[in-house]
Amino acid sequence: MVAPTVDAAVPGRDGLIAFTRSVFPESSQIYVVRPNGRGLRQLTHRRRGAIAPAWSPGGKRIAFTAPGRLSPLHVFVKRLGGGVRQLTHGKDAFMQPTWSPDGRWIAAIRGRWVRGRSHESLVAVRADGSRIRVVFTGRELSLEYPAWSPDGRSIAFVKTDIDLQGADPNIYVVPAEGGAARKIDRFDSQEQPDWSPDGRLIAYSWGFGLGWDDIHVIHPDGTGDRALTDDVSIVGEGWPAWAPSGRRLAIARLGGIWTLAADGSRLRRLTNPRGTAGDLDPSWQPR
Repeated sequence: MVAPTVDAAVPGRDGLIAFTRSVFPESSQIYVVRPNGRGLRQLTHRRRGAIAPAWSPGGKRIAFTAPGRLSPLHVFVKRLGGGVRQLTHGKDAFMQPTWSPDGRWIAAIRGRWVRGRSHESLVAVRADGSRIRVVFTGRELSLEYPAWSPDGRSIAFVKTDIDLQGADPNIYVVPAEGGAARKIDRFDSQEQPDWSPDGRLIAYSWGFGLGWDDIHVIHPDGTGDRALTDDVSIVGEGWPAWAPSGRRLAIARLGGIWTLAADGSRLRRLTNPRGTAGDLDPSWQPR
């Protein structure tokens, strides 16, 4: 399956943390846990797995990525205490959902095979699945990790730029209605962006070359970049997800889900999977 994503935080009280639990060689599933580490439970039980949870602004639904009947990945929506509805259909793949703040749209990455090659685009899908519009068109295997801004005007995403020096993932911001994308300048790799609830910061995973090592925050205009974590060891920290209150973030670290304060202090472990399992890709429920 494709790598999961993170979705933008919606202002509110801090609820449950949803995340992907990957168990090799079994299928990944979505779990939830309370911010104090209690109440761990499995939310999905899909035969072919489920990844990339994204809470709706009202905190009552979760969008996620899973294989459809005919194999391509699609976006599904599960209502808490209710059933699951497939949102996207067809031969194209749709993955890594993120909700608009008003709950009317879900942005996702669409993969379309043309003459044996996958061409990706950032699209917005009506929350009822009735309409799809293209926001930004990328190149082959170049787009991932969309995150909708809290004011609804912009979508951050990662585009892998390829030049003579190699491949380099960079964060871009594009108007939600479509248009020219603006690169947030930063050296090395930037992945998995997530807007703070007040829209003033974007948290992201920073890495030297491909891969992620530490959690950084940066202003949407590209200024004020700073590290929240700066582990001198080889421990990788990624997939930041803001709490709706803006006071903490959830991250993936050492195979589990952790939280830390917005200034990078008070690191706390919530989950500790066993064996070949690994937890990643958290999404924090607004209440």
